[in-house]
Amino acid sequence: MPKQEPLILILTGRDLLYFVHDFYSNPRRFQLEELTELGTGIAHETLEKVPIRTFCPAVGNGSSLLGPLQGFLEAQSDISVYPFETVQSAVAYDLLHLGKYEEMFGIKPGTLSRHQLPGTSFQGIDFPHISHSIPLIDDVILVSDKRIDAEYETLTGRTTTRELPHWDTDLTHVGDLGRTTRAGITVALHLIKKLGLDDILVLAYDKSERYDE
Repeated sequence: MPKQEPLILILTGRDLLYFVHDFYSNPRRFQLEELTELGTGIAHETLEKVPIRTFCPAVGNGSSLLGPLQGFLEAQSDISVYPFETVQSAVAYDLLHLGKYEEMFGIKPGTLSRHQLPGTSFQGIDFPHISHSIPLIDDVILVSDKRIDAEYETLTGRTTTRELPHWDTDLTHVGDLGRTTRAGITVALHLIKKLGLDDILVLAYDKSERYDE
């Protein structure tokens, strides 16, 4: 049987999983019977239903990264892990690629004004879950938005951030999903296009009603 289009799976809340082929057709959905916990339960109970090749969580305080990641590695050691965070903070990115951020962007992490993805990483956060996750991940994907692009270009005269995935990109069929979830979807599409990855799990962290949009 020929391989289908790359698959993005979006876990919303504790019980709903979207199947989205190339994210341009109407999503299919089904109920998971039970998700016992945010951590390893996500991994084990999701893998019972669907194949997961890539895990794409947000970097916040590290809990939604490290907990499910440990479960995935217990059940399936060959999974790829690409967490994302805003280019403004780059906490995990700087831990993984010491010194590379300043070389690439010409500024230190945290120089730009506070980002617009509440609950994701921020310079000054020192949670052990983040540092403990670093040896287990493949890479960290930085995301930007139009506001950060403009501020960065004004500050540095450079346009490097425009090359990153953008959470404020227009997406179809996202319904009322919020900024951080949209960022995860955008990163998943980036991983499909740039790295050829597929069967990507994105966690739905928020809804649009959280924001004044």
